[in-house]
Amino acid sequence: MKHRVLSILTAGSLAAVCISSVATPFPFFYNSWTARYPASMTDDLLISAGGTGCQVCHQASAGGAPWNPYGFRVRIGWIATGDIDMAMMLAETFDSDNDVTGTSNLDEIAGSTQPGWIPGNDNTVLYADGTPVTNQPAPDCDGDYDPSPIDTRYCSPANVNSTGMPGRIDALGSPEVAQNNVTLAASDLPPGQFGYFLASRTQGMVMPPNSSGFLCVTGNIGRLNSPGMIIQGPSGSTAIDLTAIPINPTSPVMPGESWNFQCWYRDVGNTSNFTDAIEITFS
Repeated sequence: MKHRVLSILTAGSLAAVCISSVATPFPFFYNSWTARYPASMTDDLLISAGGTGCQVCHQASAGGAPWNPYGFRVRIGWIATGDIDMAMMLAETFDSDNDVTGTSNLDEIAGSTQPGWIPGNDNTVLYADGTPVTNQPAPDCDGDYDPSPIDTRYCSPANVNSTGMPGRIDALGSPEVAQNNVTLAASDLPPGQFGYFLASRTQGMVMPPNSSGFLCVTGNIGRLNSPGMIIQGPSGSTAIDLTAIPINPTSPVMPGESWNFQCWYRDVGNTSNFTDAIEITFS
């Protein structure tokens, strides 16, 4: 079991105590985070740089005020619900650090980046009454603070869905085939509606029957809809296996190839829709 630390939010003073072991009076906070994000290295990368996992949410390694924007968003949810799992869920759809990629908190965590920090000294932290302090340094991190765009966007923006927003697709990870590290993330989807990602070497633009959006991958299309790959709105992500893209027949991605990806999803009113689309040129 990985050695982790934990920020404990309390409903009274909302002070935070950083715990260095799971053997504490408050293990449910630790268990909630690790159970919700078991594959994320977001906190571990802070720990390996000499800090603590508390700094996912807090400026100080020991926790407490002030919070970064992600931690403050979780805190708002905790105050509103008294449920740490619900508070984390409510924070997932926000882009708390407002970085240039526009990536949601959930997708930053899934990509093992920092949902509350951007690199350098241009961070904002907030005290319990919401007072912001700008021009603050990010804690040291042994990984990336924010996702690096590895794709080129097209068919964007997509047609709006029942939320009034167009669905969006992003790619996180590396375009190097040998690393086999690409995660597709979709956001601004209708809550509770399911969807899955599509892959193709070919671009196009056609509106299928019973759809409110445009299909922008054509030709031999792979559907990433095997067990564990179905997502549910308002956002979700799926790691893809570059050695076996499920077109017909199943094919590996080769260096130098360009592949296109899009997300299909159900919408209310017995219809479906699509996000915009991205192209990744692999190396």
